[in-house]
Amino acid sequence: MPSIDFIAVGALFFALGIGGVAASRHLVVIMLAVEIMFIGSIIAAVGYFSSGISTNGSFFIMLMSIWAVASSEIIVLIMFYVYMKGRSEEFDVSKMNSLKG
Repeated sequence: MPSIDFIAVGALFFALGIGGVAASRHLVVIMLAVEIMFIGSIIAAVGYFSSGISTNGSFFIMLMSIWAVASSEIIVLIMFYVYMKGRSEEFDVSKMNSLKG
């Protein structure tokens, strides 16, 4: 039986991330909320697979994939931040039409 505590904490983190994406229009806050959603999914997966279910290595591959996506998202966030700070752009997502070209 999976550890309910880990799954509950993972669901809480995931819900917190969804709330952050839905409530904010600031680019950095949205990207960090998506990171919190990734962390929640990792915690829930660890709670589920810690119960001794045989995964044949598929859990490790899934975990590494989630971490790779999260790491690349942080790199993109830093690139956007440096680019937009250099052009003194606003970080409001609804006003980002100047990036179209």
